Amino acid sequence: MQIAFHGMGLKKEFLPFFHDLSERLQGLGHQLFLSKELAQALLKAGKKPVYFQVLEGTLREQALDFIFSVGGDGTMLDTVAKVGAAETRLSELTRALGFFSYCG
Repeated sequence: MQIAFHGMGLKKEFLPFFHDLSERLQGLGHQLFLSKELAQALLKAGKKPVYFQVLEGTLREQALDFIFSVGGDGTMLDTVAKVGAAETRLSELTRALGFFSYCG
């Protein structure tokens, strides 16, 4: 599977979880990608994206099977807007319960 992660920032306390998840997915043979925004946020936090390729172009242009939106509700809305008509499956990775956690 081709799995991408998109986010506008990454809190330092979330880094160990993010690392463990990406290590596990990579170990299962999935190809992992980062949006340019999330790759920049990781570099700012002093972390080199080891298991990832940085995506060229937009999320909509990619042949992705799944996207993790890393952040809160605003990041999820940003991810949905960037995926658009491609209708790629997505899930939100967050430590806070926002508005979307109460929907449905």
